[in-house]
Amino acid sequence: MKNSQNGRGAQRLWRGLTAVTPSVLALALSAQPLVNASRTDIDKFLGTQSSKTVTDDTGEKQDLFTYKSDYAGTGELLNAIEDLGERMSEEGTVLLKNNGALPLSAGEKGKVSLLGFSSYYPVRGGIMGSSFIANQGTDADTVDLVQALTAKGFTLNPDLQPLYQGLESVFTTEVQSWGGTITYTTIYGTRTYAVETVKIISNSDWSYLQATSDDRITLTTCLADHPESRVVVQAVETRS
Repeated sequence: MKNSQNGRGAQRLWRGLTAVTPSVLALALSAQPLVNASRTDIDKFLGTQSSKTVTDDTGEKQDLFTYKSDYAGTGELLNAIEDLGERMSEEGTVLLKNNGALPLSAGEKGKVSLLGFSSYYPVRGGIMGSSFIANQGTDADTVDLVQALTAKGFTLNPDLQPLYQGLESVFTTEVQSWGGTITYTTIYGTRTYAVETVKIISNSDWSYLQATSDDRITLTTCLADHPESRVVVQAVETRS
């Protein structure tokens, strides 16, 4: 009688484990993406480290993180750059036969045809390593190429200029405009951030890299001709 009761107890135990195990497994699988997406916050809370970069010790004293130049010194590098420029000019220059196109007549001088969207809608500054600060109210106001040529008395092609200006609404560029949005894609998905801060700071100001209560992305880049300063861009994640 005792053995029979022990057998039924064991059966109930195994049935319970059989029912619970798939539920626990399903819960673990469904929670994994959430844990991965919040890995940084979990590490901060627990004081743990989820990943670590380890370099294999090959036994040889090698500097694996310093770029080795192919040139012995600056002089050799400058000579190589000059030589490359000369070879590019020699291989890329084409001498065209003049079939009466030159010299330009008096009526043809001063006429310019601008080709390409960037001729009319230039991207001033970039997103990494450069910036743009417009001059206003000075003798050197910032102007675009069309304004500069017009101010110097050049006549733009009357067919091309209206064509490009009529396509302004569909013009796009690979450089994200300040005040727009930043899209960040990883193996865990795509997130969109709305830019809320664009500011020039000191190169010793690290306050914008401190932990925040919201989810945001911070970008910093150098400022042209101002080595003591940096440009910082902060964007807050937008959630639908």
